[in-house]
Amino acid sequence: MIGAPFTNTSKLRLNVNVDFVVPFFDAKDVLNTKQLTGGRNNHAIKIETATGIYVLKRYLNEVDRNERFDREVSFLKHCNKFGVKAVPMLLNQDRKNYSILQQYVEGFRPESLTTFHFNSASKFIAEINQNLTEEIESLPRAADSFVTGAAVVVNLRARFESIGDTRIASALQPETYANFVKVFSELLSAGSPTNSALIQHLNELSQIPSRIFLSPSDFGFHNCIESKDGLIFIDFEYSGIDNPLKLILDFIYQPDFYITEEYAHLFSDEIGKPYGLKYVEIPREVRLVFALKWFLMVVKRVFDLPQTKVDPSHAEHYFATRIKPLT
Repeated sequence: MIGAPFTNTSKLRLNVNVDFVVPFFDAKDVLNTKQLTGGRNNHAIKIETATGIYVLKRYLNEVDRNERFDREVSFLKHCNKFGVKAVPMLLNQDRKNYSILQQYVEGFRPESLTTFHFNSASKFIAEINQNLTEEIESLPRAADSFVTGAAVVVNLRARFESIGDTRIASALQPETYANFVKVFSELLSAGSPTNSALIQHLNELSQIPSRIFLSPSDFGFHNCIESKDGLIFIDFEYSGIDNPLKLILDFIYQPDFYITEEYAHLFSDEIGKPYGLKYVEIPREVRLVFALKWFLMVVKRVFDLPQTKVDPSHAEHYFATRIKPLT
C-alpha cells in the first residue's frame, strides 16, 4: 500500500484541517484517514467512510494551483468520457477548495519492470489520444510544454540558476561536478557547435504535430499503481497538449526507475510510430538536454524539504547511469 498507516478520526482532527474533507464529506462520517504520498504542492488523503474508500487530493501551491486543478480535472474527464480504464475515476470536484475526489485503487508501486509494464504504458498513451480531435479545444496545454528549441534551453538554464553553482558543487563529488560543468557548458554555451546543433535538432523535432498529442506529463512508473486489474496511472496536474518527444524523453530519463536501452526503444518506437519518431533517430544532444534537466531536479531535491529531500548519492548515481553514457 502506498502511504502511511491509518489514523483514527481524532487523529484526523489533529493533523488534517477538518475543512479538507468538508466539500465532499461531513467530518463525523469519516472513519479513518491515511496520508498518501505528496509533496509541497499537493496533499492526498485516503478517506474511509461508511459508504466506501476514496482519495481526496487538494492542490496547495497558491501560485499555480488553479492551473494544476484545471489540468487534472480536464485530463480525468477526458479519460472517463472515453472509457480509459487506466486512471482513477473522478467522482467529484470542488474548485473553491482546489480539491478533487477520486476512486481509491488498491495496489502497490511497481518494483520489477517487465515488457508488460511498458506495453501497458504505451497502450494508455494510445488510448488517451484515440478520440482527441473532437476534444482538442477543451484541453489545456501541458505545463512546460515543448514548443521551441530556445525555450528548452532557457528552461534548463533557469533550473541551473535556481539551484546555483555553489550548491550544485557542494552536492557532488569534485570529479562529478567537473564533468557536469564540462557537459553543461558545451551544451548551453551560445554559439558553440554543440549548442547550435542542439537548437537545430530541437526546432526540427518541435515540428512534430504536438497540437494533436495529449500528454499526462509527469508520466512514468513513479506515478503508477499496480492493481489486480492492471496498471493505474495517477497525478495529471501537469497534463495537456504537448509534443510526443517530450513525453518519451521525460519517461525514459525520469529518475525513479532506470529504463534500459531495450525498453527505451520499445516505448519510444511505439509512442513515436504515428509521428515517424524512432528512438535511434533522436540526436544525442537532445537526449542529453532532457537527462540534464532531470539531473538538476535530483540535485535540487538534495536541498529540499524533509519529506522530499534526497541524499547526494542519488545525484551521483543519476549522473553515472544517465548522463555519462550520453557523453
